Amino acid sequence: MRASAIVLAAGRSRRMGKPKLALPFRGNTVLGIVLSSLARPGIEECIVVLGHHRESIEPIVDRMRLAGCPLVKMTNPDPEGDMASSIREGVRASSAGADWLLITPGDLPLLQGQSVDQLLAEAANVNHLKRPPVLVPTCSGRGGHPVAVPETLRADILASPPGWSLYDLVHSPSYPVREVDVLDEGIFRDLDVPEDLRELE
Repeated sequence: MRASAIVLAAGRSRRMGKPKLALPFRGNTVLGIVLSSLARPGIEECIVVLGHHRESIEPIVDRMRLAGCPLVKMTNPDPEGDMASSIREGVRASSAGADWLLITPGDLPLLQGQSVDQLLAEAANVNHLKRPPVLVPTCSGRGGHPVAVPETLRADILASPPGWSLYDLVHSPSYPVREVDVLDEGIFRDLDVPEDLRELE
């Protein structure tokens, strides 16, 4: 089984007031920690979709690459668009041989590598199915990221309409979905405003 990770890092960070993915956090940066959590056996590439604040974020990706993390940088040509535009660009850039796509925003600095391992293990368990389910990590009944999407839905994502989101995919009756329980609130503890960062530290 082969998997590609897609990290959404093109946002403007309006509410934070500065590039939130480049903020220092626990001896690293917010994005650096997320990328480290995704550097797991089974993930053959990690695609980082850049846009706004590229001058602050790209050096973080370059440093991680030097540390041996298999990373691919690409740019969303429409960073003012919705998050779905970054998802499409990441999916389009992902390896055609990937069986699974793990999609996550880049502002989850508490995300644990063990949660990624659990998603990959469940993906391996269902990979033989004709219609593998979308896998959503949950903690205390609350869903989060990364969302693991089987390769069979690649074309559907690329053809998704304006305004589409992962929420639509997860809650659509057209696709089977399976929850994967993890002991990790980091799957949903994202950053929007400065108070969020102070609370997590």
